[in-house]
Amino acid sequence: MLAPTTPFVLKTEDNPYGAPKEYFEQLWQAWSSDFPKWVEDNKLPFFTPETSPQMMDWLANMLLEVPLPVAIATNRAAISTDLRPVLAKIDRPVLILHGDKDQSAPLEITGRRTAAGIKGAVLKVYPGGPHGLFVTHMREVNADLLAFIKA
Repeated sequence: MLAPTTPFVLKTEDNPYGAPKEYFEQLWQAWSSDFPKWVEDNKLPFFTPETSPQMMDWLANMLLEVPLPVAIATNRAAISTDLRPVLAKIDRPVLILHGDKDQSAPLEITGRRTAAGIKGAVLKVYPGGPHGLFVTHMREVNADLLAFIKA
């Protein structure tokens, strides 16, 4: 799992770790009002300072190709699906790679809680790593995946 948004990011009575629904409603409103502006305003934390502007623009443009209703529906499903009970049922080796500077899926709310919920899961934390680990830490991610597969 690469920077997972699991197990449950919506704040509920039994999940104090999540964000309140109002936060997500404001997010969807911002997307509905001006999705390109929101993407531009929020892309920097996805990357590291060493990430080229071209890489940032390339990924931002891919995000902008997603139809807005699909982006909102996907996000609604992701935030409202409680995967906490499912984690304990996973009986396969699991590697979780997560950055400690991930603002999209904060390590303490998602990565560590996901790892704690899966018996035997391996959590590797990348110091300074943002949510976009697959481009910002490409070599390390690929090496860690290969080592995990070979183990």
